[in-house]
Amino acid sequence: MYKVITHHITEEHFDHPEAVNLKLAHDHNQKMGDFYIYGYTGPLSKLEKASIGAWMRLIGRIRAIIVSLDNKTADTQALLTQLSADVTDLGNVMRPYFSDADITKFQTLLTTVATDLIATIRDIQASTDATADQATLTTDVGALTEFLAAASPLWDKDAVTKILTSLAAYLQTQARARLVQDWASDLSAANAYYDVVSVQGHQGEPGLADVFTAGIINQAMQ
Repeated sequence: MYKVITHHITEEHFDHPEAVNLKLAHDHNQKMGDFYIYGYTGPLSKLEKASIGAWMRLIGRIRAIIVSLDNKTADTQALLTQLSADVTDLGNVMRPYFSDADITKFQTLLTTVATDLIATIRDIQASTDATADQATLTTDVGALTEFLAAASPLWDKDAVTKILTSLAAYLQTQARARLVQDWASDLSAANAYYDVVSVQGHQGEPGLADVFTAGIINQAMQ
């Protein structure tokens, strides 16, 4: 005779950013199959892996900053410093196919957008009016998407604006949810932005990493 041992995972909420990120990464991996890129479904290429990894790190870092600010922990500045390195990594994904000037411009604009987003999150957590910072974020998202649209025809301004706006909204939702200790909404919004970055294509629209990769491939073929 023998026994069959099965394991059931019970979800719990942990405040530490790394604990939450482990949970999100697990959920994300359960959803990932083939990668969708403008009608093509196939195994992940090296470029696609680099793109999705870089975007995931950037968005995940902002998530960690939200948690750090909420808990008033001492790692906020270290996370902000690492955020800058994450932006550099995204520029490096582009590097073989775009000029140094274009990459620097992209990194500058993306850093500005991330900084604006964090400003709105600070407003939410302080329960202050975020109208001005939100307007600045909207303007700077527009500048980033205009640059991308000019750099590659596959970086459609409206499509990228929609994706970035959705990402910002999900991250802001997390800040609001944590403010009232609504952990279920917090985690649901966190899972949602992973979908927007990576697997939204399976729902009929390309995700952010999908669009980013397509634009690089188009440039490489010129």
